Amino acid sequence: MLDPIGAGDGFAAGVLSGLLDNQSIQETVKRGCTIGALATRVSGDIEGLPDREALDEYMNRIDKEDVIR
Repeated sequence: MLDPIGAGDGFAAGVLSGLLDNQSIQETVKRGCTIGALATRVSGDIEGLPDREALDEYMNRIDKEDVIR
């Protein structure tokens, strides 16, 4: 079941953490979108938010499988 609760909080956390890590705007928004999407995979407000290790693993997997148009 997908639960949209927490997607906005996840996006905001990703953007803020990207800015704090001095990432480019593109990478910052990508991180925000990824964390927001991961938050919707489980029920609850924060249960789906990844830690740094899980985020890096997921984003590296996406990069390798992503379709570039």
